Amino acid sequence: MWILGGYQSDFARNLTREGHDFAALTAEVVDATLATAKLDAAGIEVVHVGNAFGEMFARQGHLGAMPATVCDGLWDTPASRHEAACASGSVAALAAMADLRSGAYDTALVVGIELEKTVPGDTAAQHLGPRHGPVTRGPTRATCGRPCSPGWPTSTTAGTDWTMRTCGPSPSSTSPTPAATPTPRPAGGPSPIPSPTTTTPTRSPRAGCDASTAAK
Repeated sequence: MWILGGYQSDFARNLTREGHDFAALTAEVVDATLATAKLDAAGIEVVHVGNAFGEMFARQGHLGAMPATVCDGLWDTPASRHEAACASGSVAALAAMADLRSGAYDTALVVGIELEKTVPGDTAAQHLGPRHGPVTRGPTRATCGRPCSPGWPTSTTAGTDWTMRTCGPSPSSTSPTPAATPTPRPAGGPSPIPSPTTTTPTRSPRAGCDASTAAK
Protein backbone atom coordinates (compact mmCIF):
# COMPACT_ATOMS: atom_id res chain seq x y z
CA MET A 1 0.00 0.00 0.00
CA TRP A 2 1.48 3.32 -1.10
CA ILE A 3 0.65 7.01 -0.75
CA LEU A 4 1.16 8.35 -4.27
CA GLY A 5 0.77 12.04 -3.51
CA GLY A 6 -1.03 14.65 -1.48
CA TYR A 7 -1.91 18.31 -1.13
CA GLN A 8 -2.68 20.67 1.75
CA SER A 9 -4.44 23.99 1.28
CA ASP A 10 -3.31 27.13 3.09
CA PHE A 11 -4.96 27.07 6.51
CA ALA A 12 -4.48 30.81 7.00
CA ARG A 13 -6.77 31.70 4.10
CA ASN A 14 -10.39 32.71 4.65
CA LEU A 15 -12.11 31.23 1.60
CA THR A 16 -15.47 32.73 2.52
CA ARG A 17 -14.03 36.25 2.34
CA GLU A 18 -12.39 35.31 -0.95
CA GLY A 19 -15.81 34.45 -2.32
CA HIS A 20 -15.14 30.71 -2.48
CA ASP A 21 -17.18 27.84 -1.06
CA PHE A 22 -16.96 24.10 -0.41
CA ALA A 23 -17.05 23.35 -4.14
CA ALA A 24 -14.08 25.64 -4.80
CA LEU A 25 -12.09 24.17 -1.92
CA THR A 26 -12.85 20.63 -3.05
CA ALA A 27 -11.87 21.39 -6.64
CA GLU A 28 -8.56 22.89 -5.49
CA VAL A 29 -7.71 19.93 -3.28
CA VAL A 30 -8.81 17.22 -5.74
CA ASP A 31 -7.03 18.74 -8.74
CA ALA A 32 -3.80 19.40 -6.84
CA THR A 33 -3.79 15.94 -5.26
CA LEU A 34 -4.28 14.16 -8.58
CA ALA A 35 -1.56 16.30 -10.16
CA THR A 36 0.87 15.52 -7.33
CA ALA A 37 0.09 11.80 -7.55
CA LYS A 38 0.33 11.93 -11.37
CA LEU A 39 -3.02 10.17 -11.71
CA ASP A 40 -6.05 10.84 -13.87
CA ALA A 41 -9.40 11.02 -12.13
CA ALA A 42 -10.50 8.03 -14.20
CA GLY A 43 -7.89 5.97 -12.38
CA ILE A 44 -9.55 6.52 -8.98
CA GLU A 45 -11.78 3.60 -7.99
CA VAL A 46 -13.24 4.84 -4.68
CA VAL A 47 -13.46 8.20 -2.89
CA HIS A 48 -13.60 8.87 0.86
CA VAL A 49 -14.34 12.37 2.17
CA GLY A 50 -13.63 13.43 5.76
CA ASN A 51 -15.81 16.27 7.07
CA ALA A 52 -17.10 17.00 10.56
CA PHE A 53 -19.72 19.75 10.40
CA GLY A 54 -21.04 19.86 6.83
CA GLU A 55 -24.69 20.23 7.74
CA MET A 56 -23.95 23.15 10.04
CA PHE A 57 -21.45 25.17 8.02
CA ALA A 58 -22.14 23.99 4.45
CA ARG A 59 -25.90 23.46 4.78
CA GLN A 60 -25.32 20.22 2.92
CA GLY A 61 -24.97 16.72 4.32
CA HIS A 62 -23.89 14.56 1.40
CA LEU A 63 -20.40 15.97 0.90
CA GLY A 64 -19.19 12.58 -0.30
CA ALA A 65 -20.57 13.56 -3.70
CA MET A 66 -18.68 16.86 -3.82
CA PRO A 67 -15.50 15.52 -5.54
CA ALA A 68 -17.57 14.15 -8.44
CA THR A 69 -19.51 17.42 -8.57
CA VAL A 70 -16.34 19.40 -9.31
CA CYS A 71 -14.41 16.71 -11.24
CA ASP A 72 -16.18 15.00 -14.13
CA GLY A 73 -13.66 12.17 -14.13
CA LEU A 74 -14.98 10.99 -10.75
CA TRP A 75 -18.56 10.46 -11.93
CA ASP A 76 -19.87 6.95 -11.24
CA THR A 77 -17.08 6.43 -8.67
CA PRO A 78 -18.24 5.09 -5.27
CA ALA A 79 -17.91 7.84 -2.68
CA SER A 80 -18.82 8.38 0.97
CA ARG A 81 -18.38 10.97 3.69
CA HIS A 82 -17.01 10.18 7.16
CA GLU A 83 -17.78 12.20 10.31
CA ALA A 84 -15.72 11.73 13.45
CA ALA A 85 -15.25 15.29 14.73
CA CYS A 86 -11.56 16.23 14.64
CA ALA A 87 -10.68 12.69 13.54
CA SER A 88 -12.86 12.79 10.42
CA GLY A 89 -9.89 12.86 8.07
CA SER A 90 -8.19 9.98 9.87
CA VAL A 91 -11.35 7.88 9.76
CA ALA A 92 -11.69 8.57 6.03
CA ALA A 93 -8.11 7.40 5.53
CA LEU A 94 -8.75 4.26 7.59
CA ALA A 95 -11.83 3.47 5.50
CA ALA A 96 -9.82 3.86 2.31
CA MET A 97 -7.11 1.57 3.68
CA ALA A 98 -9.74 -1.04 4.53
CA ASP A 99 -11.07 -0.88 0.96
CA LEU A 100 -7.59 -1.37 -0.47
CA ARG A 101 -6.73 -4.21 1.90
CA SER A 102 -9.95 -6.01 1.01
CA GLY A 103 -8.92 -6.14 -2.61
CA ALA A 104 -12.15 -4.52 -3.77
CA TYR A 105 -10.27 -1.47 -5.08
CA ASP A 106 -6.73 -0.73 -6.22
CA THR A 107 -6.75 3.07 -5.88
CA ALA A 108 -8.51 5.41 -3.45
CA LEU A 109 -8.78 9.18 -3.16
CA VAL A 110 -9.07 10.56 0.39
CA VAL A 111 -10.20 14.17 0.72
CA GLY A 112 -10.56 16.23 3.89
CA ILE A 113 -12.63 19.41 3.52
CA GLU A 114 -13.83 21.75 6.23
CA LEU A 115 -14.99 25.36 6.30
CA GLU A 116 -16.05 26.87 9.62
CA LYS A 117 -15.82 30.56 8.77
CA THR A 118 -19.02 30.60 6.76
CA VAL A 119 -21.00 31.94 9.74
CA PRO A 120 -20.39 34.58 12.46
CA GLY A 121 -18.14 33.54 15.33
CA ASP A 122 -20.89 33.29 17.95
CA THR A 123 -22.95 31.11 15.59
CA ALA A 124 -19.93 28.87 15.00
CA ALA A 125 -19.50 28.51 18.76
CA GLN A 126 -23.11 27.36 19.09
CA HIS A 127 -22.64 24.86 16.25
CA LEU A 128 -19.63 23.34 18.00
CA GLY A 129 -21.19 23.37 21.48
CA PRO A 130 -23.30 20.17 21.22
CA ARG A 131 -20.16 18.04 21.19
CA HIS A 132 -20.18 18.41 24.99
CA GLY A 133 -23.90 17.81 25.34
CA PRO A 134 -26.61 20.38 26.09
CA VAL A 135 -25.48 23.45 27.98
CA THR A 136 -28.10 25.03 30.22
CA ARG A 137 -25.98 27.61 32.01
CA GLY A 138 -23.55 30.15 30.70
CA PRO A 139 -22.87 33.85 30.13
CA THR A 140 -25.61 35.99 28.63
CA ARG A 141 -23.35 38.79 27.42
CA ALA A 142 -19.91 38.55 25.91
CA THR A 143 -16.97 40.75 26.87
CA CYS A 144 -17.56 42.67 23.65
CA GLY A 145 -20.96 43.76 24.99
CA ARG A 146 -23.01 41.81 22.49
CA PRO A 147 -25.70 39.37 23.63
CA CYS A 148 -24.61 35.79 23.25
CA SER A 149 -25.85 32.33 24.14
CA PRO A 150 -23.93 29.37 25.59
CA GLY A 151 -21.90 27.59 22.97
CA TRP A 152 -18.59 25.92 22.39
CA PRO A 153 -16.42 28.11 24.70
CA THR A 154 -18.94 27.82 27.54
CA SER A 155 -19.39 24.06 27.19
CA THR A 156 -15.64 23.47 26.93
CA THR A 157 -15.06 25.50 30.09
CA ALA A 158 -17.84 23.63 31.90
CA GLY A 159 -16.32 20.30 30.93
CA THR A 160 -12.87 21.40 32.06
CA ASP A 161 -14.23 22.68 35.39
CA TRP A 162 -16.00 19.36 36.02
CA THR A 163 -12.85 17.37 35.22
CA MET A 164 -10.72 19.55 37.52
CA ARG A 165 -13.21 19.18 40.38
CA THR A 166 -13.69 15.44 39.91
CA CYS A 167 -10.24 14.21 38.96
CA GLY A 168 -7.96 17.05 39.96
CA PRO A 169 -5.43 18.67 37.65
CA SER A 170 -3.58 16.32 35.35
CA PRO A 171 0.23 16.44 35.10
CA SER A 172 -0.07 17.86 31.60
CA SER A 173 -2.13 20.80 32.85
CA THR A 174 0.37 21.83 35.52
CA SER A 175 3.68 21.19 33.74
CA PRO A 176 5.29 23.20 30.95
CA THR A 177 4.64 21.74 27.51
CA PRO A 178 7.00 21.88 24.54
CA ALA A 179 6.06 24.24 21.75
CA ALA A 180 5.77 21.59 19.06
CA THR A 181 4.47 23.88 16.33
CA PRO A 182 5.22 27.47 15.36
CA THR A 183 2.74 30.17 16.24
CA PRO A 184 0.12 30.37 13.44
CA ARG A 185 0.21 33.47 11.26
CA PRO A 186 -2.97 35.06 9.90
CA ALA A 187 -3.08 35.45 6.13
CA GLY A 188 -1.30 38.65 5.21
CA GLY A 189 -0.41 39.35 8.83
CA PRO A 190 2.99 39.98 10.38
CA SER A 191 5.29 37.14 11.32
CA PRO A 192 4.61 35.98 14.89
CA ILE A 193 7.05 36.17 17.76
CA PRO A 194 8.81 32.78 17.93
CA SER A 195 7.35 30.46 20.54
CA PRO A 196 9.55 29.74 23.57
CA THR A 197 11.02 26.30 24.06
CA THR A 198 8.36 25.54 26.65
CA THR A 199 5.05 27.13 27.44
CA THR A 200 3.04 26.95 30.63
CA PRO A 201 -0.61 26.19 29.83
CA THR A 202 -3.14 28.65 31.18
CA ARG A 203 -6.90 29.02 31.01
CA SER A 204 -8.10 32.41 29.90
CA PRO A 205 -11.22 33.63 28.06
CA ARG A 206 -10.97 34.90 24.52
CA ALA A 207 -11.44 38.59 23.80
CA GLY A 208 -14.98 38.08 22.60
CA CYS A 209 -17.36 35.75 20.85
CA ASP A 210 -16.42 37.23 17.47
CA ALA A 211 -12.95 35.76 17.75
CA SER A 212 -14.08 32.16 17.41
CA THR A 213 -11.23 29.74 16.91
CA ALA A 214 -13.35 27.92 14.35
CA ALA A 215 -11.40 27.78 11.14
CA LYS A 216 -11.28 25.76 7.99
